[in-house]
Amino acid sequence: KPPLEMQWVSTKVKGKLAEHEPVDRDIPLFLPEQLVDFLFNDAGVHIDEDDVQQYWAHARAQSIPWASASDDGQHYPLALYGDSAKFSAAGDKITGIFMSMPLFDPRSARFSRFLLCALESHCIVGMQTLGPLYQKIVDSMWKLYTEGLFIKAKGRKVKFCTVEIRGDWEWHSVAFDFIPTWRSDQFCWRCEADKKKDPNFLDFSENPAWKLTERSNTKFLANCLR
Repeated sequence: KPPLEMQWVSTKVKGKLAEHEPVDRDIPLFLPEQLVDFLFNDAGVHIDEDDVQQYWAHARAQSIPWASASDDGQHYPLALYGDSAKFSAAGDKITGIFMSMPLFDPRSARFSRFLLCALESHCIVGMQTLGPLYQKIVDSMWKLYTEGLFIKAKGRKVKFCTVEIRGDWEWHSVAFDFIPTWRSDQFCWRCEADKKKDPNFLDFSENPAWKLTERSNTKFLANCLR
């Protein structure tokens, strides 16, 4: 029996031809709760309690908005990370969603990223594809936050809290279904900086024109999200 059992999530992916409607497809997914259980109870991952408390104490001292997410300062921090990579000479790409733990610091960084799911990048149809996957991931991470998980080495339940959503601009554009993307002329989600016209993104003067176009939360919601 494998240490982890994949969940199959029904979602929509791009059809074989551009003019085709999205088609149904089941995507394999490792749930965060399963992965955390395996890492702590089978693989022997250890995080020091003092490090956890210092992490939350520092967040509160710096007035970080989400510092109050752990009322007792004992939730183990978790992070989600997305990225794409080429896997063929033709330039085909695959996109992966990973989980990591900010306080887990192995000697090699490659041992600190744990794959939840992956699929060909060209198959992704925005939230039609990612939405069902996100829902499963969110439900699982919410369970870790509210109910926790029994850790054998601790002899008790430990709760976890998602504190980071990490990735490059390409990933964030895909993950949040932004209208501005890395390919757009107006690519920034915070202002109207433009690649071809004013306000030009290459204006590095003391008072650049794009600074006057910074978006409020209302403008962000109206102009940046689909």
